Amino acid sequence: NQKRKKAVQIQESIRRILFEEWDPIGVNSFATDDEYDFYVGGFKDLMVTGKNYSARHNLLENIWRAKS
Repeated sequence: NQKRKKAVQIQESIRRILFEEWDPIGVNSFATDDEYDFYVGGFKDLMVTGKNYSARHNLLENIWRAKS
């Protein structure tokens, strides 16, 4: 199914960005790449529903605070 493939691609892209680029606790050099998987679904939902930049920023900020 094409929609399912696209959803998986989006989730993998978000996963990669969170782990490789964002990585607020600095684990991407030694941890497994599933460190932030718990947050992928919430972030994908914000993207798909068209939530604004502020909502996405707030989600990342809350995750960062919880992990710090």
